[in-house]
Amino acid sequence: MDGVPFQFPTSSARGEDHIDVGRSWTRFGALPGLFGANSGGFGGRWISADRIDPARIAMYVPKGRYKALHLIAVSDGRKDSVPTVTAQFYRPDAGHPINFAGHVPASGSGSEHASPVSIRFSDGKKAGLHHVVIPLDPDGFSWFTDLNRIGLEITKEVQFYRAYPDPFEYSWHGAGLPSSVQIYAMTLERVGVDLDLQPDPFGHIWTAPTPPTYKMGYGVARFESCNPAYNCANYWGEQHYGGGLNNRLPVATPGLAYVNYATITRHLNRANFTRYIPTGSTSTYCQQFKHYKTGKLIHVLWTIRGKRPVSVKVPPGTTLEIYDQNDNPTALKEEGGMVTFTVDQSPQYLEGLTADAEITLGESDHSDAAFGDESVKLGNLSSWKLVAKEDLEYAKNKPLQIERFLGKMSARKVDAPKAQGGKALAVHLDKQDKDRGVMPVYTTLEPSRQIKIAGKASHLGLWVHAASDWGRVVYFLQDARGEKWISVGTKEEWNNDDIHCWSAFCFDGWRYLRFQMPSNAPYDSYREYGSTWWGSYGGDGVVDLPLNLVKIIIERRPKVIYGADLVPARPDDVLLGDLYAEYAQAADRKRETVRLSKLRMPAPESLPELDNPIADLEKTGVGAPTRTLKVRDPAYQYDGTRCHVDFEPVAGAKTYDVWVSPYADGRGALMLGAGWTESGALIQGLHPETEFYLFIVYTDKDGKASKPSVPFKFVLKNRFVYQ
Repeated sequence: MDGVPFQFPTSSARGEDHIDVGRSWTRFGALPGLFGANSGGFGGRWISADRIDPARIAMYVPKGRYKALHLIAVSDGRKDSVPTVTAQFYRPDAGHPINFAGHVPASGSGSEHASPVSIRFSDGKKAGLHHVVIPLDPDGFSWFTDLNRIGLEITKEVQFYRAYPDPFEYSWHGAGLPSSVQIYAMTLERVGVDLDLQPDPFGHIWTAPTPPTYKMGYGVARFESCNPAYNCANYWGEQHYGGGLNNRLPVATPGLAYVNYATITRHLNRANFTRYIPTGSTSTYCQQFKHYKTGKLIHVLWTIRGKRPVSVKVPPGTTLEIYDQNDNPTALKEEGGMVTFTVDQSPQYLEGLTADAEITLGESDHSDAAFGDESVKLGNLSSWKLVAKEDLEYAKNKPLQIERFLGKMSARKVDAPKAQGGKALAVHLDKQDKDRGVMPVYTTLEPSRQIKIAGKASHLGLWVHAASDWGRVVYFLQDARGEKWISVGTKEEWNNDDIHCWSAFCFDGWRYLRFQMPSNAPYDSYREYGSTWWGSYGGDGVVDLPLNLVKIIIERRPKVIYGADLVPARPDDVLLGDLYAEYAQAADRKRETVRLSKLRMPAPESLPELDNPIADLEKTGVGAPTRTLKVRDPAYQYDGTRCHVDFEPVAGAKTYDVWVSPYADGRGALMLGAGWTESGALIQGLHPETEFYLFIVYTDKDGKASKPSVPFKFVLKNRFVYQ
């Protein structure tokens, strides 16, 4: 059709002749825990093209570069669905998908990438289908050129994925409302001309006899980086430890990180860290290095947020050079006894000084933090009240990482610039009863009544004037079912307490702070990525819209670390102005978004019939049962997925099998330990905070199995944080 070959399937015995994309979904999109690309509780996210999986439509295609996916398809127009289909090309057992989405018209309508097709079925019925073309990017397939075959999944709309509560894994998975697309035939179109580059062996970057060395401060003489030279192409690459300095084709597309690494190497090789130079701000930094042999000074400067002018005192007639992170030089000529340049978040290398830099900072520029068009003002914090009371759910959220203490603060209403609301609440840090070092103190701010956030907001935004005391704002939300959401992440878990410092006062002047909101997609409750930074209390871990803002906690720090020194923070009041809700799109502000958020995937009409090997063994077993004594956490990686099992040995028993079921009667039991010769070995493949039942079966000298032990109920906890 239209010059494209298609092959239509014959109907199955049950009359099936097409693919219903609406049946494709991601089963673990709302579950907490780590689900690896090639292993885990579901056997691995990206291996189901090797097995029959009713929850996925996956296959393999030959390696190559493709420019289009052609479909003969139609959207059936069912209510509360989307006419979208996504082709996910991925590395088998590893993931790293590249996604291409298309929209499929309903019968009788058309679109730019679809032309009508009339089909007559074997029973004589006619159907109005469409030839839909989904354009593909041939260059994207360079990521797969080392493979013999590429994984392809056909699914609905996809969203970015972060594991929860520790954002250890990243990927893209099907999420949200079901697809209404029905596919009858599918053809991939290759590029007309393919090109394969095979470079000669690379010369080594170093000509010196020894590798480069840096002395980076804090007494560290060697910095052992875990980053490999290239992005990891296996399952490790979908974890946040799997990034590298280069793409897989480094000559054609070198990574920016590689260029930055080369820059720092050229400037700081054989240079020893000497000290941090004061800048007048604890969020704008200057490190000084001195070459071990020549004594040449290099000053490295950057700021945490926004941009900032920096002036350095120099003798008349001096010209210095400053290099950006990509090693581009700029000559700086003295004017009025100063050279001036601008710093941002990327380090810059100042060369040519013969003594310590004497630095004067200009006003910060925070124009990079402006809010978007789809924003709604929720109010101004000048009318909020300060309430000094403890909140242990927040304060004890990360007991191994940070302590937070109720502090002495006061607040008053002050004037503010019009752009920030005209008025602001000034939060003053009073003298504290005890010196807590770097640990923060906090107080609570409450509105006169809870603030309803209409629809489904993507961010909260707040205008803040700060002086780099490294305090922060913490939000407390309540959803429609009374579940509490706090923006410090899940209790006692790693890497989820605003690790980017989006809510931190790590800047000087007025800045608009944006913070991602927690949310779940409709229908399948897929956990959207902003939820990573929120801990839930008193509910099921699913956000039920609408959300209300209940209160805000403000942290302050009397002392902060500048470089390697503990120094007093500037005591300036923190000013809090207008508060906003931001939306990804205008439709998210509507009531319809709330209605859709309440939709849930229908549960099966009846549970599947599960085999019961324990009941069978109860009937056929010949020996008296043994007894399970206890389960124990392993010596390492006690994350709730593995444990040791202790049981009473039986005289004459040759081997022992360990069965685990989520049901006390043994339905669906799996043998997780086979052929043990003694008590205390390790079983794996479990899930934390889930009730399971253990059954021990032994085999006697004649090879006959015993009756199973009495079910032993246990629940494992994820104690990985205590390692």
